[in-house]
This record gives sequence, C-alpha cells and structure tokens, in this order.
Amino acid sequence: MKNLSFLMFIAVLLTSCGIGSSGDNKNQPDFRSYYWGDTLETVLKQEAPKEAKEYDNNGVLEVEFEDTFMGITTDLDNRTVARMVCYFKENKFVGGSYYLYALKDELNIEKHIADVKATFGEPIKQYFTEDNDADNYRWSNERSSVRALARDVGQYGRLEIHYYETQFYSEMFND
Repeated sequence: MKNLSFLMFIAVLLTSCGIGSSGDNKNQPDFRSYYWGDTLETVLKQEAPKEAKEYDNNGVLEVEFEDTFMGITTDLDNRTVARMVCYFKENKFVGGSYYLYALKDELNIEKHIADVKATFGEPIKQYFTEDNDADNYRWSNERSSVRALARDVGQYGRLEIHYYETQFYSEMFND
C-alpha cells in the first residue's frame, strides 16, 4: 500500500511539472483561434467580414483570405502580400497557413520563426534548399505538424508558415 501511494505521488508530481507529458496543451487553439475539427462555418463566422475565396484541391477545400496577418497588410500596389489559407477535409478544419511577402524592415522573419520555436521548441528538421534559395523548418508533436519556409528576396522577405493536424500532415506528405 505504501508503494502504491508513493508511486501515485510521484506520478502526480511528474505530471504537474510537465515531465512525462507530451507537451501538447489541448486547451490552446491549433491555429489562430481554431481547433482541428472546427467546421467551415465556425471559421468563416470568426473571420467575418474578411472576404474568402474557396478552391477545391483534390477533396481538400482551401479557403483563402487576404487582409492583415502577423502585422503585414496586403497592398498589391507596393508588392506586399498577407494571405491566410484554412484547409478543410470533410468539412473539418485540418490546417492553416500564412504567406507573407513584404519589405524586410516590415517583415521580421526571425521573430516569427522564434515565435514558432517558443511554442514547439527547436525544429526536428532544418535545412536549406538551393532550388528555391530558402531556409526550411519542420516541427511536429502528437497534435500538430508545422512547416516554415523563409526566403531572402533582395529588399523583400518571404515567409510561409503551415500548420496541420498531424494525421492530415502524415497523409498529405506521406510522412
């Protein structure tokens, strides 16, 4: 009986310290204010009055918004793009991404990558691709998989951050 009580005490202590847990906080939204499995209607309602464009991509509905995201506002006259895409499979939210293209002094790529690291830790994979001259990052846990691409384009910077429900990511990228 003493051993059982001691083991239960240790289990409670380790769990409260975060040791032995996956590190996933299921109470935190998965992307913006959304959770994996939310419906299209939920996302559209929360993004109103932003105008959405919808595209079907092999059974995955892509809902695209252009507006202000991560401090960048779309201004095509000045070659600035701030785009967000939400992905739905069978009317369930399975992913979201940002595409940002702006002057380097407006787009702090290092800060945005640091923000992802603050949530997910160090990337499980980081590499440079010469074909698109970009730094690539990948994070993953039981709940979410994240990919980021950062590119220096002269006086502009390009940043893409893609968040996916882990099972959807595995199916989509055969990973």
